[in-house]
Amino acid sequence: MAAGRAYKMFRAGLRKDIAKISKKLNLLYYEYDMHQNRFVVDHSYPKDVIRSELIKLTYELSKNNVVFFTDERSNIVISSEDNLFSRLKQRIKNIFFDIKSRRKHIYVLSDKQVKYAKILPVIETQMIEGKIDLSSYDALVFSSKNGVKYIDRLATEWKKIPAYAISAQTAKMIKNLGGRVVFVGKEKHGDEFAYEL
Repeated sequence: MAAGRAYKMFRAGLRKDIAKISKKLNLLYYEYDMHQNRFVVDHSYPKDVIRSELIKLTYELSKNNVVFFTDERSNIVISSEDNLFSRLKQRIKNIFFDIKSRRKHIYVLSDKQVKYAKILPVIETQMIEGKIDLSSYDALVFSSKNGVKYIDRLATEWKKIPAYAISAQTAKMIKNLGGRVVFVGKEKHGDEFAYEL
């Protein structure tokens, strides 16, 4: 009984350490899921875009002596050992997770597709026409992906100006369109983002 409790405490400590590593790396394409104890990759981006982050993440985990393996979906699974049995066990977990998630009634108020969810768009944005002179700006602060999409239509020189993004999703959009991300907010909310800046 005491050994089981000690193991649970060890696992909880390990998860906190991994969460710290994740926060330190400020990942865009991998998100740490503490409940499943794995880094889930965002498959909506090409592998060559994600590769540098994969290398950075696996290097940091190895440096901290964290045992991991990559599952069939390219997620990085934290495990006590890397062997055939662990990989098979993870594959079965993934199947059950998919079945369980498909049965849930999840609704998302957004324009972004989310796996297992029904999308209910509630905000419609319309682009304003015109030109914008960015020559006097030292930096740009983006509080949404839509802001990035719209400035890209208004002017191309924004890509040369350092960009601050409120969240990883906004940062991904900036990078995807060729912009220079210099900071990504950790809290993903307006007030906290202002304090972070």
